[in-house]
Amino acid sequence: MSSRLTLRTTVLLLSLSLVLHSQSKSMPDQSSADSTVTPAAPSQTTTGSPGIVDYQGFISSIDGEPISGSLSATFSLWDDAAAGNRLWRETQSLDVRLGHFTASLGAAAPLPENLFSGVRWLEIEIDGERLTPRKRINSVAHAL
Repeated sequence: MSSRLTLRTTVLLLSLSLVLHSQSKSMPDQSSADSTVTPAAPSQTTTGSPGIVDYQGFISSIDGEPISGSLSATFSLWDDAAAGNRLWRETQSLDVRLGHFTASLGAAAPLPENLFSGVRWLEIEIDGERLTPRKRINSVAHAL
């Protein structure tokens, strides 16, 4: 991708699926009023590790034209909106069709079990170009 081509992304849907192995039948409510995450159908695990974070987005050129093709994307989770510590990282090849893409975060590099103990920020790089700002995500309670 040309270095002159600048990308921007708009989140269409950011859904978070956290499944923690637990002997109890319910979890306390952890949602917040300003949450930017909506619950999704959880994927069951038996290892005690979190599930998958499903991320869908739209990407276009600086001119607003939807991009199509295969793009390399690196997703990372941070503990701060601008600086902070990188807590997790994964690179995937995205199949982008008319600007739309879907990524299953945690499919290649497992998400640490305690990763979502607080507010986290998602950073995305497309073909080596960092998109800003980072997107805020929170964990939410769900029924098992």
